[in-house]
Amino acid sequence: MSVFSDWQYEPDLTREERALMQRHVVIAILCCPIYMISPVLFGLLMGPYVMWMVFAAKPALLLPLMIHMMYGSQQRYLALFACFLYSLAHIDSMSRRKILLPFIIYLSALPFFIWYTVMRYRLYGGGIGAGGTFEGLGYYFGISAFFWGFLAIGRMQPTVFKSFVVICFVDFVIHFLFFMSIPFTRFLFWSFPFLITLAFWTMLQKVRKWKYSWGLMGICTFAIMILGFFGVSDIRITFTIVGITGLGIVYMIMAKYAPRVLWLLSPCLILSLLTVWMFHTMDKWYVNERGHGSSISYNEIVIRDMESFRYKLFRKTMTDRAPLWYASWDAIKQQFARHPIWVDVEAPVGEYTLDDGRTTAISLSAHNMLFEMLRLYGAWGGVVLYLVFVIIPSMKIIRDSLRYHAATPYAPILACCLAHIVVGGQTGQYPISPQFTIYLFGLMGVCAGHRFVASVNVANSKYA
Repeated sequence: MSVFSDWQYEPDLTREERALMQRHVVIAILCCPIYMISPVLFGLLMGPYVMWMVFAAKPALLLPLMIHMMYGSQQRYLALFACFLYSLAHIDSMSRRKILLPFIIYLSALPFFIWYTVMRYRLYGGGIGAGGTFEGLGYYFGISAFFWGFLAIGRMQPTVFKSFVVICFVDFVIHFLFFMSIPFTRFLFWSFPFLITLAFWTMLQKVRKWKYSWGLMGICTFAIMILGFFGVSDIRITFTIVGITGLGIVYMIMAKYAPRVLWLLSPCLILSLLTVWMFHTMDKWYVNERGHGSSISYNEIVIRDMESFRYKLFRKTMTDRAPLWYASWDAIKQQFARHPIWVDVEAPVGEYTLDDGRTTAISLSAHNMLFEMLRLYGAWGGVVLYLVFVIIPSMKIIRDSLRYHAATPYAPILACCLAHIVVGGQTGQYPISPQFTIYLFGLMGVCAGHRFVASVNVANSKYA
């Protein structure tokens, strides 16, 4: 019996669709090394092509599109701009599918980001490149991948899903062989937790077909993750990846055994609690830890010494994240003191004082979604973008989709999406980076869209 037998409203790709997917996957794979050689010129040349794949709205083109988005070249901005245009053109469908309100909130920030982009171009000209000029619009348009996935795709056939699993494992193997020396790290943030969560799902649901291949992929990934996390291998595994994996598995367990209390893990609720903890961490670091070091060397963690591990975990938070959070909060206060709405186009730099009286400036990103959005875009753009970032995964339709898909392979995808929102949103801002949103918000939209389509099909069958 096929693992996809539960997808009763999910016919597989036809022969023509499968051939279409294979052709464009080959093209996408051949393009990846060229993106590394000429990211600006070749990315712009491929822009109309990836925009065509977005507007085509064919599930068979979802996988090649995601491969094109692996590398952070200029084509990613055009692909996400196409997602935005597609969503805007189908706003009437959003009303019928009950996702119009978050889209209206999302649109309310558009005038700000247009102004922000124009001002950056006037200030820097072409000196910061297309990536620097359109940075704000890249973050903004990334959210639209959810609406595009929900409206345009809304399904992921067995052939597409199985091919996606293979791509994730190939990405893992390449990173293992080349020790993180190739620039597809953001996709690794997806492939590591997803492969492990998928293997856990096969055990949880007692899947027969594909159990051994998916289980073997997950075991290999889990082993490398543990070795890398404890500094045994040369692959550096961060606390973020480990946290996403663990929380993704928790979402899977909740969806199967306690679906009615999934609201307890709503990103709105969890991120609010983590924000309170973040301010506590900043305050504690300022009093007790400032000036005592910077990052932690992962290869110094002793596997069998749990006291050492707890100490390293504490120091990782206090010396690696807390100074960034504190300096970012300082920059935010400076920004709001001048003007909270019309932010400085030059990102403000935060400062903190060491024990010896020296002042150190931090110009790095905030490594927290809320702080980064406030630091860069102030009250108008930053608050709206963060609210949409939190509201979309907290909607009832997302929880219903996770419950509905608990016994299908959509479940590990949706569980990983929610885990990225919570963990990645607390420790970084990559979840809405232009390179990553097609995997996070796009796939979340696909899962929720399939739930809606299946419900409509069930309703229609009653009156047939």
